[in-house]
Amino acid sequence: MNSDTDTNERLVRHAMASLVRGELASARDCFGPDFVYHLRAYQRTVHGADAFIELLSGYYRQAQNFRSDVLRLVASGDSVAIEGHESYELDGKAVSYAFASWVRLSGGRIVEWADYFDSRTVAKQLKAGAP
Repeated sequence: MNSDTDTNERLVRHAMASLVRGELASARDCFGPDFVYHLRAYQRTVHGADAFIELLSGYYRQAQNFRSDVLRLVASGDSVAIEGHESYELDGKAVSYAFASWVRLSGGRIVEWADYFDSRTVAKQLKAGAP
């Protein structure tokens, strides 16, 4: 691995850990000025790191016992791919699902992040209240 790839991997791991811990200001520093977030499951795109942090802060205010586990993380050049598992409680209902993320970096900052997961799995769990 080259040093840029190593640096990119560390930055993405730091951003994820900061987000999960609710350290949003620390996470904010990882994103470039023209950052774009794609929430593919809901066909939503958010422009700007501040808008992304606001989206997540609202989400984290609603969810309890949030956990995100990285199962695999592969970095190559300016890209990082992540396979993981997330779980949380929302309105007393347990939610658990697998996810994948594709992250692109430039100039030592995250400039694009796309999350993929099966929104039907989440919807069924919220409706039924079963993990």
